Amino acid sequence: MGRLCFNDVLLCEPRMIDPSMSTGLWWCQSPEDVQAVGVNAVCLSVTGRWEDVKNCGDWLSQFPFVFVASPDRELVEQVRRHVRGLPVLSPREGAFGGYPSITAFLEAHLPSEINGILYGAVMEPSYGLLELARVSVLDEREVPRTLSGLPVLDKLTGGFRSGELSVWTGKRGEGKSTLLSQILLEAIDQGHKVCAYSGELPAGQFKAWALVQAVGPGHLDLFQDPEVGEQISCAQPMAARRVDEWWAGRYYLNDIRDGSAHDEDRILDEFTYANRVLGCDVFLVDNIMTTRLSGDRDFYRAQSMFTQRLTRFAKAQGVHVHLVAHPRKTQQGKPVTDGDDISGSGDIANLADNVFSVRRLSDEEAENEGCSSLVYVMKVRNRGKRGKVGLEFDSDSCRFYPPGKGPSKAYGWERMGEQTTLVDLGDAPVPFEESGGNV
Repeated sequence: MGRLCFNDVLLCEPRMIDPSMSTGLWWCQSPEDVQAVGVNAVCLSVTGRWEDVKNCGDWLSQFPFVFVASPDRELVEQVRRHVRGLPVLSPREGAFGGYPSITAFLEAHLPSEINGILYGAVMEPSYGLLELARVSVLDEREVPRTLSGLPVLDKLTGGFRSGELSVWTGKRGEGKSTLLSQILLEAIDQGHKVCAYSGELPAGQFKAWALVQAVGPGHLDLFQDPEVGEQISCAQPMAARRVDEWWAGRYYLNDIRDGSAHDEDRILDEFTYANRVLGCDVFLVDNIMTTRLSGDRDFYRAQSMFTQRLTRFAKAQGVHVHLVAHPRKTQQGKPVTDGDDISGSGDIANLADNVFSVRRLSDEEAENEGCSSLVYVMKVRNRGKRGKVGLEFDSDSCRFYPPGKGPSKAYGWERMGEQTTLVDLGDAPVPFEESGGNV
């Protein structure tokens, strides 16, 4: 029976191929079906891959159309997906009369009846084209999203939408990670579940900083570092316990103690598990420089490829991914106000749906701007907007907040049930208690 041809992708009998025939090319399920059809019949070879069918494009283009000679809908979808630029036809309903294959059909019918299967064949829509009239309109009011909790930023972006990737950049120490940590808390407060990869911070330190932000300035213990005299803040124990109850089952962190934890495949595997099993829909990669990238030897190209994978993950799973990327070293102290300033091949900003830069201002700049930090909104694909957002920063609680508003927002853990304020009465008399102990 025949021989392999076309780079071992397709199986056919070359002597039985005649592209001038009006019956087109019949794509069969098996070699037995190819032999049963005889003329202009082909199937995927045993060693062939669907991905390699594109290499046969020039040969396939000789035929007026491809007819999938099988009732198997899965085969129809594979041919439709991988045969490009040609009409793909599938059998009408009932054409095979309940028989599972061409071979089985011909065992019960005369050879002359085989062409009847082609009559009434259905033209399959192109795999890569949509008819606009049949496309459902996206209702912006129904798109899942999370808000940053910063009104001006949310007005510019419309919130962080599902299926999108946001890239954050800025100089080291400008507040990118701190602001994103706060944005994850906002997501939890809005009922979302989050998962973070932090390539630099051990889990204990990551949680300590997140706790300080979560409890806020009203629930902090402040003390002086005895060695350097610097003021340090930490969450009060009772507040920390309440926060643990609040974000239990909602906040997950990649364990970087494992040797492979920084591999891009591992990160994406953990994110996929967090989404499918745990229900997480907001993700953070902080930062791309700490990931162990694979594939391309060129580091910048590898960064771009990883960003592509994150973008596909976001769109396929309907989640939002925040990615921290550093600016180019050539900036030399200049503010990062353009996506082209991001380190890498230049594709990272192009692939992102949103691009932001965080910058801490000098005292002189802060006086002129009326704030201590700026977030530059460099790209919002959904809205086409650009702008800048002024923020203040509370160093004790590590919270950003709008100028004039204050950092004392109460998160959900403070709203869980009725709260009772405990006061140490010291030596004060107990109400209603007499010396004899009777009321």
